[in-house]
Amino acid sequence: MQKLILLFVLISTIALSEETYQNNTNLAPSTMPVICGHPDYVHKFIINKGFQLENASLGRAGARPDGEPVMLITTYSKNDQIVATVDIPTGESSCIMYHTFDRTELKKEQ
Repeated sequence: MQKLILLFVLISTIALSEETYQNNTNLAPSTMPVICGHPDYVHKFIINKGFQLENASLGRAGARPDGEPVMLITTYSKNDQIVATVDIPTGESSCIMYHTFDRTELKKEQ
């Protein structure tokens, strides 16, 4: 079942990417390795590893500010590490998109 959900997410993402960026020859759909599970489990798992929720944002259809919400992206941090998840509106699955190390802040203070 999880593989079916993951396949749906990937196909939906590719379809949205193709629709939004179809005229840009420098961009192409891709497949990425992700780890998915029930949202309650995934988010508790991350928090139990010592990560704290840093931010959340909505991905919208067609990559338009007024588009229908199609995903929720959350990022968690701990020391020099970041974990990001993507959730879809059905609430059936949450996927860990990446876990990175050696974070460096690049923002300039104003």
